[in-house]
Amino acid sequence: MSTSTTMKPKDSHIKDDIIKSCLAGASSIVACTFVHPIDTIKVRMQIQVPLPDGTKKYPNMIAGIKTIMAEEGVRYGIYKGIEGAYLRESVYSTLRLGLYEPIKRVAGVNKDSGIAYKFMAGGASGLIGSGIANPFDLLKIRMQAHKGEYKPPSWHVNEVYSNFGIVGFWRGVAPTMVRAMLMNGTKLAVYDTIKHKIIDLKILKDGVAVQFIAAVVAGFFQTVVTAPMDNIKTRIMN
Repeated sequence: MSTSTTMKPKDSHIKDDIIKSCLAGASSIVACTFVHPIDTIKVRMQIQVPLPDGTKKYPNMIAGIKTIMAEEGVRYGIYKGIEGAYLRESVYSTLRLGLYEPIKRVAGVNKDSGIAYKFMAGGASGLIGSGIANPFDLLKIRMQAHKGEYKPPSWHVNEVYSNFGIVGFWRGVAPTMVRAMLMNGTKLAVYDTIKHKIIDLKILKDGVAVQFIAAVVAGFFQTVVTAPMDNIKTRIMN
């Protein structure tokens, strides 16, 4: 009797963790659909070199998106690499977001714990997710960086394997994992802290408004912290 009683909370946690992980991955795929064009121009801007006259083909985000759409279209231009992006999010975001609560629970981290402990839990989940999903991240970036005629994912997979072998799919994994650790640690730690501070100070009740504010603040700090490593990762993978 005591065995079944003690097992219930564990079983409940496992079930909740799986559901939350799947929902996190699904929501990330939906978000990816909307932001992929911005991600594509980001990749192009990171790898571009100045033209012979010293100017840049993609001087800023808006001009870059217009150029890509004019030269390559929508589906095979600004949405180039969306297949790789979907694969990446289905693995990476499912793990980096889904593992956060279980790692916090194992480490004994709660809402009253310091932000450093939350950062470590988020960093650990990001590290694991990015390492496993690296091949899909590499595929996405190589597809986005490829200019000219559209090539399907299988073509890029063969290209990587032919030139670098199976280890080629983990090219750039070190900066990718460092970036993911910094990004996930910052994002989830700031989000968790801001959300509970707003609720504890009774500024707002828990709900969509609180979650939105916490997500915006966390997203800002996440971008600032990870920008340099993201640049390095893109160049190595490409």
